[in-house]
Amino acid sequence: LAARARVQPSFDDPIGYHRTNVTGTLNLLEACRLAGVKNFVFSSSSSVYGNFCDNEALFEHDELHPDSPYAMQKKIGEDYCNYYSHKFGLNCKILRYFNVYGDRMIPGGQYAQAIQIFLSNYKKGESFEIFGDGEQRRDFTHVSDGVGANIKAMDCIYPFTFNIGTSKNHSINELCKMIDPEAEIEYLPQKPEPKFTLADNRFAERYLNWKPSIELLAWIQKKTNVINLQSHY
Repeated sequence: LAARARVQPSFDDPIGYHRTNVTGTLNLLEACRLAGVKNFVFSSSSSVYGNFCDNEALFEHDELHPDSPYAMQKKIGEDYCNYYSHKFGLNCKILRYFNVYGDRMIPGGQYAQAIQIFLSNYKKGESFEIFGDGEQRRDFTHVSDGVGANIKAMDCIYPFTFNIGTSKNHSINELCKMIDPEAEIEYLPQKPEPKFTLADNRFAERYLNWKPSIELLAWIQKKTNVINLQSHY
């Protein structure tokens, strides 16, 4: 969880990201081996799947096509985890998070952070900016569901890889309308990013006894209700 997150900044600082995300992960795995630790939970990312053009659910056994330094580093981290599992018996569980959102998000960047940007724009009465046509779809997963998956992974005896997502996705245009149906939208040039993310989470349901519990629309409605109440005072 101490990794350097987010795809876009990794293009600007691939070496710095590599030091933390690859070398840092290897340091942790080796420290566990030397100390006799037998349990390890690795925070990976749906970005390891790469850019899929079809809006179909992604499975843990699908071929990986990372297309950013960040995604490549997460894949290498997974490879190291699998190596330490097979070579040294370190019980590594790999969690591929899908677009995690929640309170205290950083207001910048793409993916889940777009929610925070749009909420901030809504609060200020500003228009929304979307990169591309807004039809890119994301499987948004609430941070508390991600935390729940980590806790369950601690007790899992299987060194498996798990998709941590809702098995539902929404377009960025739909996201804007959830926040403000009357919002003015400005479309900007597309940035490098996957067109679709959508998790098949049945493996996590079966082996972690995990299911997502928070719906994106319900969470957004709570946030916008708070903003609307604050605007009256």
